[in-house]
Amino acid sequence: MMRWISIVILAGVAGAAAAQPLMPAPPAEAPPAPIARMYALYAHGAVPEQPHIDEEAKSLAPVLKKLPFTSYEAISILEQEVPWAEPTLFPINALYAMQVTPYPSEEDGFVQIHARVEMLQDDGQYVNALDTRAYAADREALLFRGMPLHRGELVIVLIVAMPSDNGQDGAPQEDDSEQPEDEQEQEQEQSEEPEDSDDDDSASEEERDDTADTREEEASETEEEPADDLESLEALLESLEDIDRQEQKEELKQRDRIDFKGDWW
Repeated sequence: MMRWISIVILAGVAGAAAAQPLMPAPPAEAPPAPIARMYALYAHGAVPEQPHIDEEAKSLAPVLKKLPFTSYEAISILEQEVPWAEPTLFPINALYAMQVTPYPSEEDGFVQIHARVEMLQDDGQYVNALDTRAYAADREALLFRGMPLHRGELVIVLIVAMPSDNGQDGAPQEDDSEQPEDEQEQEQEQSEEPEDSDDDDSASEEERDDTADTREEEASETEEEPADDLESLEALLESLEDIDRQEQKEELKQRDRIDFKGDWW
């Protein structure tokens, strides 16, 4: 009897356990979508010492400086959110368009990018001028080139940024460290100008002091020279007066010594 009661109790417990529905696992929260900025540039010309880059793309100078072109003209600069595993269109011009599809990466700080550039043919059909995959580091530039355009090439720079954890905008920021070298040198020279100006001021003050001393010396010499000339003139006059008196005395003596020859009486 006791054994039967035990079996009934166990069967009831098992039935109750089976009757409880299974709770679904909470869905994994997808990370926020990255933000991509695309620079489409028309690159052409030979290699100069300092290439011309449009003002909107000057922050890319460190990326472009190794390419064999003279000028970089901005065609299209776009920035938008790129949802995970979905192609996002970046129009360039009437001939080219780019599609960017991001995928999560197992490595922290990286995003896997599927980049495809379509080119319009004369028959109205689109072909893939570029179809590649790459790993993009957070806020680091990806460079795509080799697509013909007029007398040069279409150069595309893609920068992908992950939104920050604190909810701030994760849009790519133009880094000051990527400024052109001539601008950095100019800023450095401007930062050094106060010291140079202080040195110039001190040098100019010393020069003014030296000039003032020189002028004082010249003035004192000029004052001494008239005094010396006056003394010399007075001495000369005295000498002439002495000579004149001496001549007068000689004439008087000669008059006293006049001899009368013969008997004058």
